[in-house]
Amino acid sequence: MKNLLSKAKRQAFVTAFLLCSCSQLMWAQSAVEDSTRQYAYEIPSVDERRAEFRRSLIAPAAFFVAGGIAFTDNPIWSDDAWEDARNRNFPDFRTTADDYLAFAPIVAAYGLELAGVKGAHSLRDRSAILFKAELIAVAIVTPLKLGTNRVRPNGDNDESFPSGHTAQAFISATFLHREYGHLSPWYSIGGYAVAGSVGVLRILNNKHYLSDVLFGAGIGLLATNLAYLTHGYKRTKRIEGLTIMPTYNEGTVGVFAGLRF
Repeated sequence: MKNLLSKAKRQAFVTAFLLCSCSQLMWAQSAVEDSTRQYAYEIPSVDERRAEFRRSLIAPAAFFVAGGIAFTDNPIWSDDAWEDARNRNFPDFRTTADDYLAFAPIVAAYGLELAGVKGAHSLRDRSAILFKAELIAVAIVTPLKLGTNRVRPNGDNDESFPSGHTAQAFISATFLHREYGHLSPWYSIGGYAVAGSVGVLRILNNKHYLSDVLFGAGIGLLATNLAYLTHGYKRTKRIEGLTIMPTYNEGTVGVFAGLRF
């Protein structure tokens, strides 16, 4: 348990470090640009919120169902089948790349902001959303690890279920998708490809079973979607500038105001 809590603290520290570092690098630039470029949001109706909530459950539910099937005894999609395949084909596989790839989409999202590519939310809003997603994930993953006490395939400890690395990777990928997926599908494809590779590497490293990884992915998706859903507003259009000038027409004095989107 002590080891698990230290891992949770380390994950929170890494995420906080990334948030603080990226925020400090971009805050000055963002402050200047935000003086002329603001974000406009609309509050969704109750029906819209319900519909979005239902949509946000689809992908996580699919992963949970797939993870449940992996618990069963079948020759293709089961923990035993994948573990046997791993031991036969990659018995000596070892890498630490998954420790870093789990955060790569987050770094990419803030890197795009630094490069001037604006996402769906302001720097402050997206950072708050990401922090909330991390808290939700930790609140789900940690009790499950403590409650299930599932021994890892390599026997290191009893913290196998679910995969925290995979949950983190899918938080990162969903964060990138929600911020930049509307600009190009390749942002989403790239982010989720990296997240999927983290799950595969956790299995190849003999750290997790297939079901651990699938449930971790679902938790990461669910946590991030809930963080966005509960943030309170959606992106509409970004206001580029406001023009105000006096007008005079046939003896009538007025004011013209124009917004550029």
